[in-house]
Amino acid sequence: MSSQTSAEIAVAPHALKSAGARRAWMPAPTSPLRRCARLAIGLSPFVIASALHLPICVWAIVLREPCPGCGMTRAAIALAHLDVDAALALNPLALAVVPASLWLVTEAVVLYVLRGRTKLGEPLRRNVGLSLCFALAVVWALRKVLGAFGGPVPL
Repeated sequence: MSSQTSAEIAVAPHALKSAGARRAWMPAPTSPLRRCARLAIGLSPFVIASALHLPICVWAIVLREPCPGCGMTRAAIALAHLDVDAALALNPLALAVVPASLWLVTEAVVLYVLRGRTKLGEPLRRNVGLSLCFALAVVWALRKVLGAFGGPVPL
């Protein structure tokens, strides 16, 4: 048996280094900088596709028809330009979905970057998200089946 005490083993330099020692310039795996980089890498394909005006909706690409959230990005842009009529023409739920989505996404990103976790699983946030999804599905069905709200949004 070794003559080292448990305290000496816990702080031994060789115990702190792993086989693939991290370089000094690399942030810790749980640092806010690393989490921010993960988000940037994960979102970059969508940003690039959007900038090139390429479709990013898998539903629309595969099925060639509007999805339940179709027109929501264009409605958000219209709301940013304070064009409420255009936003409501694209999706009648835009006034509810855009601010709620902005709140949920912004809060989730900030908490993930700063703390490494979000609050999306908490009842309030989960229920808001599920309610918005349900409402979008109902409006989509009414537009598709009954032609309500001006019918389906053009792709």
